[in-house]
Amino acid sequence: MTVNKYNLEGHVALITGGGSGIGRAIAKAFLDNGALVVLVGRREEALKETVIDYSPESYLILSGDISKPETARYIVEKSLSHFKRLDAVISDAAAFVAGDIVDLREEEWEHIRSTNIDGFFFLAKASYYALKESKGNLIAVSSVSGSYGDWKQSAYNASKHAVNGFVKSLALD
Repeated sequence: MTVNKYNLEGHVALITGGGSGIGRAIAKAFLDNGALVVLVGRREEALKETVIDYSPESYLILSGDISKPETARYIVEKSLSHFKRLDAVISDAAAFVAGDIVDLREEEWEHIRSTNIDGFFFLAKASYYALKESKGNLIAVSSVSGSYGDWKQSAYNASKHAVNGFVKSLALD
């Protein structure tokens, strides 16, 4: 049984990384409180598992790679054409690879950077005008790893430090 704490009826939230973990929990919380949700992730089956207990009218599933600018533009455009507004954009998609810097392959670095930093940048840029119109919110899910260093997590920590700095600058802008 879910308990509604907030009335989010009529509000639309776009959530990346919604197929698992924190993104899945965020999506369910929004849905449980009456919001309409656009769920984005790389694995469509995982996204479907997130919304299995909800009415199909309350969500839209869009699978794709958020690290690509055309994907960010597409999901924002599709969200607006489907639900006519965006009130919250939650960037939760993330990549993680552990290991020493000497063992980290360039492809792994690229994957972490492009998902964790570029994905947020493209999403922020693509959703700017829709959020400005609705007086909505752009939220980046980061990590305490963005505040200090961790053993064998240099690439992930660097990406989360970048996200934290990016959010602070966006808030000033």
